[in-house]
Amino acid sequence: MEDRSEMLLRHLRTFEQVYNERSVSRAAEVLGLSQPSASRHLAQLRTHFGDPLFVRTSRGMEPTPLATEVMRTVRNAFDLLDKAIGTQQTFDPRSSERVFRIGLTHITQMVVLPLLHRILMEEAPMIQLYVVDVDATTVAGLESGKTDFLVGYVPDISDGYFQRRLLTRDFVTLARKDHPRIGTTMTRQDFERERHVIVHAEGSGMQRAEDAFREQNIARNVAMRISDFHSLRTIIGESDFISTVPRPVGGVLAKGSNLRVLEHPIQLPTYLVRQFWHERFHLEPGNVWLRQKVASIMHPNARLV
Repeated sequence: MEDRSEMLLRHLRTFEQVYNERSVSRAAEVLGLSQPSASRHLAQLRTHFGDPLFVRTSRGMEPTPLATEVMRTVRNAFDLLDKAIGTQQTFDPRSSERVFRIGLTHITQMVVLPLLHRILMEEAPMIQLYVVDVDATTVAGLESGKTDFLVGYVPDISDGYFQRRLLTRDFVTLARKDHPRIGTTMTRQDFERERHVIVHAEGSGMQRAEDAFREQNIARNVAMRISDFHSLRTIIGESDFISTVPRPVGGVLAKGSNLRVLEHPIQLPTYLVRQFWHERFHLEPGNVWLRQKVASIMHPNARLV
């Protein structure tokens, strides 16, 4: 049975995340808790302090004066705790020869790896990076330590992992700049008239777009189905085909090419990209360092943990 000190520590961790996120649901997400569990932790702290601690406003959950005062003490306590843990484990990126194994979806590899490579060459020139696709084996490796962390759209990952919300992605249309019928904008009629290249890439969120096309009865004349985004640069660039892709893929493929990124004429859902890691490695210094670097590339304004 969890003793009172362990329970209080867990509740204060929840309090800290609610304070930082200004949202119970986002705090629960970061901590790998269900929202009811996070709400229960907060309710017990409210009873303990005899104060609401947070109140709902138009800007989210705002802390009361007492909560702000408590947070100063909590941060100091956690800083001391983290330092104590840090005395047992250290990580010097400049001298480390560690091998990191991270799982990245195809899109994340396209967008993140070129930038991450530059950071590692400058700040951690001797570490080795082993990048693998995100699949069931990669996810299982989070617990065993065979995978340090993973990043991507992974909607079916089980509870119990720490996670960080990085960014929300939407979709655009890709066409060549000198397309005979498409200029800088596109209508639904234009979209349905042209021939399409459909990409089925694991972890790309493309299935959300496909589901939306089906639900909205969008007619498409399919010319080709492929499993990787990289070949689109040549296929779209040398034909009159068009393709629906996540926005960052469009940006990468269009850079320095004859491709044009157009706002999508169909209203499509967005999808959320997260970073996942196991609680065993939540405070492991090397894991923390590399997680921060990847998160800062994908979302420079993110508050990193």
